[in-house]
Amino acid sequence: MNLPNINLETWLETAPDSAYSNNVKITYFDFYKVFKEQAIAIHDQVTAAANYSEAIEGNLIFMNDHGPKHIETVINRATKLLEDAPVILTAQEVYFLLTAIHIHDIGNLYGRINHVNDMRYILQKLSPYIKLDAVNIKYIRSIAEAHGGRLPNGDKDKIEVLNDKESTLEGEVRVQLLASILRLADELADDKYRSSNILLQENRLGESEIYHAYSYCLSNVIVNHSIKQIELQFHIPEKFATKYLKKDGRNRYLVDEIYERVLKMHHERHYTMRFTRGQIDLTSILVRIEFYAEDYTQEQNYQLPDKITFVLKEKGYPDTAKKNIFDICDNLKFEGKNMNGTFFKKQISDFKKSMT
Repeated sequence: MNLPNINLETWLETAPDSAYSNNVKITYFDFYKVFKEQAIAIHDQVTAAANYSEAIEGNLIFMNDHGPKHIETVINRATKLLEDAPVILTAQEVYFLLTAIHIHDIGNLYGRINHVNDMRYILQKLSPYIKLDAVNIKYIRSIAEAHGGRLPNGDKDKIEVLNDKESTLEGEVRVQLLASILRLADELADDKYRSSNILLQENRLGESEIYHAYSYCLSNVIVNHSIKQIELQFHIPEKFATKYLKKDGRNRYLVDEIYERVLKMHHERHYTMRFTRGQIDLTSILVRIEFYAEDYTQEQNYQLPDKITFVLKEKGYPDTAKKNIFDICDNLKFEGKNMNGTFFKKQISDFKKSMT
């Protein structure tokens, strides 16, 4: 899709005549401006309301940011998934996608657990601003709802149950394609801007500490269509590499959390690419993890571990759900040992001891 240094919002504003059915322009961008203004007023309240809901339920959860900045990041990630890919969306499809991105997390106003289903209550309030009929709004809702959660039977395969395409008076909308773009864009949007950095540094995040540390350390996400690869860059300060972080009543090392999360991303990439084949084709995830000392006066007194680089891609018979990250990435082993959080804690400790 031709997106020369612009995001999907800007493209919609300047979309060519060919992006409209029968070259008849519909003011989707004008619709979007009005809708976005109303949606952002709600986004500003989502994180605080979600944390309040968790608190009154007795859950010690402090959620990552779900406000306007997160929505902006998801839009930018969706832009990168489309940029330089052979797929070409219509103006109507871009409007559907942008609107779905704005509502996908808005159900968190009522709490985290059922936020995918609770979205519809807020959508009911926002629907007059979308300027579409109820059937088209239903399609937008289905695109947004497919980003997470489970079907009533417990299955996570929420895109497969959607129709491949839906017909409207303005042309066909590729619902499964749009749902896949949103779902993967959301998966790629958990970067440093979602972290409550001050509370993280002051150890005030309780059982949510590791979620914010993950975001804090994810410094860059790159989509490289030329080699069909997603690249993630993590920078981990020594203090987060060498101590346990809290996560939902248990403790774990951040490196192990990163491994778990990028393995989940690997499965999500594999899953969503089923519905984008021939239009968006990303076959692997390159992960770079680098450690650093925050005390610059001490960083030359001992050696931190070398940068870790590994690639997640299909390997062997496609039964990856039963494989861990060490089965998929051979270079995450050193002398037969898994290079996990315990490994790096010991390595850093041994380096420091050798310098005393």
